[in-house]
Amino acid sequence: MQKDCQTLFVHPDWRQVKAGEITIAWHQREITIPAGWANRRIVLDVSYLNSHAAVWIDGARAGEIRFPAGELDITPFCRPGARHTLSMLVSAMPLKAVMLSYTDTAAARQVKGTVARRGLCGDVYLAGLPRGPAISALVVDTSVRRWQISFDAAVSNLQKDALYVLRARVTDGDKTVAQFESGPFGAADLRDGRMRFAAAWKPAKLWDVHTPGNMYSAELS
Repeated sequence: MQKDCQTLFVHPDWRQVKAGEITIAWHQREITIPAGWANRRIVLDVSYLNSHAAVWIDGARAGEIRFPAGELDITPFCRPGARHTLSMLVSAMPLKAVMLSYTDTAAARQVKGTVARRGLCGDVYLAGLPRGPAISALVVDTSVRRWQISFDAAVSNLQKDALYVLRARVTDGDKTVAQFESGPFGAADLRDGRMRFAAAWKPAKLWDVHTPGNMYSAELS
């Protein structure tokens, strides 16, 4: 938490507990699923998590979410128009249990690995999404050496015998500067649930430390 702008209100029974040493915590609250979401996918959207969360709905384990953020489809565990109990067991996991520290002297000493910002660091939302094919994550990579742009998308809910095409659009403000399209693909063409395609592109301007305003936006559908 940010000490300069956030306050932790501690339950009286926890007065002797040092919050800075807590690495695992339960979060629980009741949620109401809107009745209008009858034909939608219901997703738990965690915007910033450090490091791991196990999720239960009404006592049934629904899945896991890992650092840094993610979505979990909880449709099978929810009923539109009903109230449910959402429980999350959140744990902070340092990259290493024991680390070397050089803070005091030139000689290294072993210290316990820690996570500076632990738990649910961002917002948690319920989202009602249309059923059917969906893009859940996107990585855009550019190469000046090859003058190439590539798109790596996590795709889900594809029909077994259907073919799909991904279309990308690059914009500079309100202006479209480039458009790209993948070849047709099906569910069998995915690798680890992802589809990747690349295209040649030589942009009119490049980002650099001296030109930080040279930025484009990309969207995929």
